[in-house]
Amino acid sequence: MTRPADHDPHATVSGQTRQSVDSVCAPIDGWLEENRQLLVGMRRHLHRHPEPSGQERETTEYLAGRLLEAGLQPRVLRDGLGLTADATIGTPGPQAPRVALRADIDALKIQDAKSVEYRSCRDGVMHACGHDVHSTIVAGIALAVAAKSDGGGLEPGRGVHLRYLFQPAEEICLGAKWLVEQGAVDDVDAILGLHVDPESPPGRSVSGSDP
Repeated sequence: MTRPADHDPHATVSGQTRQSVDSVCAPIDGWLEENRQLLVGMRRHLHRHPEPSGQERETTEYLAGRLLEAGLQPRVLRDGLGLTADATIGTPGPQAPRVALRADIDALKIQDAKSVEYRSCRDGVMHACGHDVHSTIVAGIALAVAAKSDGGGLEPGRGVHLRYLFQPAEEICLGAKWLVEQGAVDDVDAILGLHVDPESPPGRSVSGSDP
């Protein structure tokens, strides 16, 4: 979508009151809590079925299926590697920003030595860097927003465009280039990436920015 050249990507977000933000987040948080076991199951499925960089076709198909079930229209990228999907919260005005939420989906060529029922079913490949968690977080947000996307108490014309990015081949430093080449970040004003940190306590997040 093309928006005016004088578009200010911060205009809508910075003008929202705390009450407006809470009205949007509360139902989404509620959905996530109610569907905790669904998300645990998604993460464990991904953990059981890891695919190395450049081979994430089953992972892509699985995530696309979950988004389709939620009523989204995922766009599977070239060669079946990675996908994107768009959504909105509220009723965005003409200058509303588009914010992308990005997760990497590839696994590492490492043997999974755990003795749990969701250990990797592929010899010599495992999710050892948290990409199964990252994918579940972004997919979980997508499902929650799809279920609770009316924007709560936001005024008409207030809201935000979202784009979910599921990036293949992060570990070999090619996936981001592939996404850019295929227009996955066209018209995106900001991208939020994430990474789990085993040294941080559960429930705590640390944020930073990069130009």
